[in-house]
Amino acid sequence: MLRRPSTASGSLRSAVRAVTSPGYPGGWATTITVPANALIRIPEGRSMAEAAPFGCAGVTTFNALRCSGAEPGDRVAVLGIGGLGHLAVQFAAAMGFEAVAIARGEDKRKDALELGAHRYIDSSQEDAGQALRDMGGCRLILSTAASSKPLAGLVDGLVPHGCLTVVGFDGTPLQLPLDKLRPGSRPRTALARHNGTGAIRPPCLPFRLL
Repeated sequence: MLRRPSTASGSLRSAVRAVTSPGYPGGWATTITVPANALIRIPEGRSMAEAAPFGCAGVTTFNALRCSGAEPGDRVAVLGIGGLGHLAVQFAAAMGFEAVAIARGEDKRKDALELGAHRYIDSSQEDAGQALRDMGGCRLILSTAASSKPLAGLVDGLVPHGCLTVVGFDGTPLQLPLDKLRPGSRPRTALARHNGTGAIRPPCLPFRLL
């Protein structure tokens, strides 16, 4: 495993921010001092290695789904089934959503369905936004992929008042025509979401054990 020390001594101290991020380094430090409310209790029977992914990728996708306004039975699409996406698909299915996984390649279909997706869209073979519309549209599209290029087309797959939430990105400008979000017969929302705070993490871990 490659490790990037944050300081010469491998330790950091902060009394302000509670979540390691580009604005608050320390995720790769040997030791780190943080506010008590940034800590969570690992459920009994789970190791630190098992719990670690839920402190970042897990809480990021869990929080995005929980705060989306979608309700059990709603259709939710997840773009990308990598580090973030494979957890998002499992959470979405466990929350009672009709989970649709979107990725490139038929080789990912089996994995997506095994993770709990009800449907899989191979975006290399068909227009994912149109495919979602053909299904009846989605209440939420959660983008976990590193590329922002597909997002403009995916917005077409949202139902009226649906939401596109972006938690994965490559830093390139988002080319999203405003006419796709304009008020009218199909108003929609697009937003970016951070991974939440320490307060969000406690329910994330026990929920994953269900």
